[in-house]
Amino acid sequence: MFFCLYRWAGDLVFRAGARTWSLSRDDLQFTFSRLSSTRSRFCVVERGAETFRGTYRHALRTFLAGLDVTYDGLDFDNDHFLARVARIPLPATLANSPGWQGWLDGARAATHALQRTGLRPTGERNKVSQTADQVKEATPSNAPGDFYVAKDECITCGVPEAEAPDLMAFDEAANSCYFRRQPSTPAEVDQAVRAVWVSCCRAVRYRGSDPDIQKKIAKLGDLESIDVPISRLTK
Repeated sequence: MFFCLYRWAGDLVFRAGARTWSLSRDDLQFTFSRLSSTRSRFCVVERGAETFRGTYRHALRTFLAGLDVTYDGLDFDNDHFLARVARIPLPATLANSPGWQGWLDGARAATHALQRTGLRPTGERNKVSQTADQVKEATPSNAPGDFYVAKDECITCGVPEAEAPDLMAFDEAANSCYFRRQPSTPAEVDQAVRAVWVSCCRAVRYRGSDPDIQKKIAKLGDLESIDVPISRLTK
C-alpha cells in the first residue's frame, strides 16, 4: 500500500492507498505501535473509532538494525515513515502549530520526505569523498554557528522548517529558510540533522567538525551536506 503526506488546496493531507484524511480535523488521531520486534501497526482513529488499520512486517529492517551498533532514533525514523506520521501534532493548522507553515506553504512538503524514507540502498552510504572544505556563505539572517542555510539556495519547499520548528524559520525578505538559533540539546541536534537530511537541494548544511554530528548526517547518506571533509568515514 502507498502512503504519503501532501498539500492539497491549502491543506495538509495524509493518504493511505485510496483513502485520504485532512490533518486540520480536530477529531482525527494517528497511532503507531510495535507489536513485536518484527511487526508494527499504524491506525487512524476518527471520532474515537478506529477506521483504518495497517500491520506490516519488518524482519529484515530489524535484523540490519541489530548489526548496526550506532542505530538510533534517526535510523528508526528513516526506516518507519508511519511512526513519524503518528507523531504529527493534530490538528495540524497554522493557528496551533507555526511549524506547519512550511508544510502548508511548500508545494511538495512531506512527499519529498517519503521519497527519502528508506529508499536509498544502504550500500550507497558514505560513497561520496570530500577532498577540501566547501563552506558556503550563509543566508544573512542565519544564526551564527555550524548549522546554516546557504545564501540564495533555498527553494522554499518548507520541509526543513517543519523538521526543526524550534530552530528554523522563514525569511520573507530573503525568500529563504534559516536557523534562527543553533541547537543546544541532543534533541535539538537531532532536529537540525533531520533538517539537513530532508533538504532536497542541499541548501541546509553543517559546517562544523563535531564527529558525532558528522556521523549522524553521514549515516543518513548525506555527506554532500557536510562542509568539512570527513575522509575517515569513507574508508
